[in-house]
Amino acid sequence: MNRTEQLIEDAFSELLEEMPYNKITVKSIIERCGINRNTFYYHYEGIPELTVHMVSSQIEKIIRSQGPAGEPLDYLLPLIDYILEKKKALLHVYDSVGREAFQNELRKLCRFSFTAYVAEFAKERKLSAEDANVLLLFCQSAFLGVLLDWLDHDLNYDLRSVLIHLNKLLRRPSGSGSPEVERGSSSQ
Repeated sequence: MNRTEQLIEDAFSELLEEMPYNKITVKSIIERCGINRNTFYYHYEGIPELTVHMVSSQIEKIIRSQGPAGEPLDYLLPLIDYILEKKKALLHVYDSVGREAFQNELRKLCRFSFTAYVAEFAKERKLSAEDANVLLLFCQSAFLGVLLDWLDHDLNYDLRSVLIHLNKLLRRPSGSGSPEVERGSSSQ
C-alpha cells in the first residue's frame, strides 16, 4: 500500500469512528487527508471499494501474521482484537451497505482458519474428501455465525472467552481422533 492509500484509509477509518458509514462522503475523506478528488478516484472507485479494500487488507494481514497452518484460534483471536480495537468503525460498516463485503471477508477468514485444522483432523480420522469438505463447511459456517451474532449484539459479550472455552471443549488429546471433553469445566 502506498502513502496516499494509507492517508485515505486512515482518514476513512477516523471518520468511521466519528459518524455512521452512510454519512461519510468522498468530500469528507479528501478534506480529512488533504488530497483532491481525482487522487481519491485514482486509487478507489468509491467508498464501497475502499471499504472492501480496508477490511480485506486487515484479514490478509492477520492471515500472513500467523503463517499457513495453525489452530483456528490463531486467526480468530487477532480478528476479535482488531474488531474490539476498531469497534465503533466496524459496527458502522456492519450496520451499513458495506455489511455484505464485511461478511464476505469474515467468511474468507473463517474458511482459512479451519482449512488446515480440518485437513489434519480428516487425516487422523481417515475421513473421505467429501466428509472433510462437509466438516470444513460446518466449522466455517458455525464460527461465522458466532461472529455475526456477536456483531448483531454490538460486541456485548466476551467472544474471546467463548471461543477459548469452546476450543478447550473440542480439543483432541494428542494421538486421538476424537474430541476431548473436559469434564466439570462447564460448571464454572
